[in-house]
Amino acid sequence: YPYLFLYIPAFLRLLGVSLALSYKTLIFLANIATVAVIYKVLKSMTPSRYACILGTALYILLPYRFTNIYARGALGETLALTFLPLIIGGFYHVLVIGFTGVIESHVLSTATMAVIFSLCCLLFIRDLLQDKRWLEMVKAAALTVLLNLWFLVPFLYFFLKENLYQKALDWSG
Repeated sequence: YPYLFLYIPAFLRLLGVSLALSYKTLIFLANIATVAVIYKVLKSMTPSRYACILGTALYILLPYRFTNIYARGALGETLALTFLPLIIGGFYHVLVIGFTGVIESHVLSTATMAVIFSLCCLLFIRDLLQDKRWLEMVKAAALTVLLNLWFLVPFLYFFLKENLYQKALDWSG
């Protein structure tokens, strides 16, 4: 997993905060950020304050989010869910921030969003070809890759070149 957001609890640990409180602080901050991000994204997409509040409540109360936080301890997915609304809002605005946040949180969510994003691009191909919107998408994708090369290059090297010895995980035998 990428470790960018782990600097927050690591810094707290260096200050003498307990491991449990450091983790809880990161989860608290992720929840606050999720509320702010989803509300801001919805506000940029609709003028209805009611729709923004309802959409925010529905998103932050997703059972999957609670399962990630309280049952699975899936920190990467919890953090990725903070940035997923930015990708959705990116169809309206900027993709770079949303995809960077997801890349730096959870690799599997990045792959999932890349597939969903590609399918959406295919569905709206006519709209993308009008007004040179496709050019803005290519610029955003290139900037995202450039900003994340520090993580992507070592990750892809390890994933593609190293012997992952996957049979060691096979417990059936």
